[in-house]
Amino acid sequence: MSNNRIFAKMAKIYSFKIGIMLIMATWTASAFAQEMVIDWSVCTQPDLTSDAYAKKRSAEINSAVANAKKRNSKSHIAVALNKYYGEMVQIRRDHVRLKYLPISEKRPESSCALSEKNYEKLLLLRDASYYVMCRSEVAIGASKAARLLKDLKSLAFAAIYDLKKSLGAEMRAKKDEPTTPPGGYAACELGVAAGLKDPFPQDGETSGFETRLVVPDSEKPSIGEPSQQ
Repeated sequence: MSNNRIFAKMAKIYSFKIGIMLIMATWTASAFAQEMVIDWSVCTQPDLTSDAYAKKRSAEINSAVANAKKRNSKSHIAVALNKYYGEMVQIRRDHVRLKYLPISEKRPESSCALSEKNYEKLLLLRDASYYVMCRSEVAIGASKAARLLKDLKSLAFAAIYDLKKSLGAEMRAKKDEPTTPPGGYAACELGVAAGLKDPFPQDGETSGFETRLVVPDSEKPSIGEPSQQ
């Protein structure tokens, strides 16, 4: 048998194996998504008012702002943050998917779906995304009056959104995209304060901005058990 035929045969075998692996990976991911059970209320809650947490939160926020500016260097800060927010949501979702601890003898349903370290990281990602959203919504205002109005809207939205999650509302689009734990209002306040100080956008600088203060139809809340979140 010539070398070409040998290589061709080996290539077919490897292609077949890769195909089987992809099918198995897809099936596993699908099964994993259906079995994901999360109840954030049973997780060990860090002291969100401590200086240690505040320092970590500031670092997470500063990192998010820096990334937003880097990816949208020519955009006004409000637009840059607004565009980056979508990426932050995906980062949160990926964090949960990758770090999720499935139900087993080692992790009963009554315990947290994330390790203590990974749960705190999720809270930090949540806070940073609240900050980014609220700062962008306020900073897009082209006048002091407009910003004060957006200030009230942003804080009200954050408060209501958090309240719905606390009551057990399921704020997610897919089974494998769980919402973050209730909280984040304090980070929104920080974002609003920073947004009030940002330079006013000039004509043309608001292009590409889409308000985040509207929950998409696919993520409309429906009341359910906390364990379903």
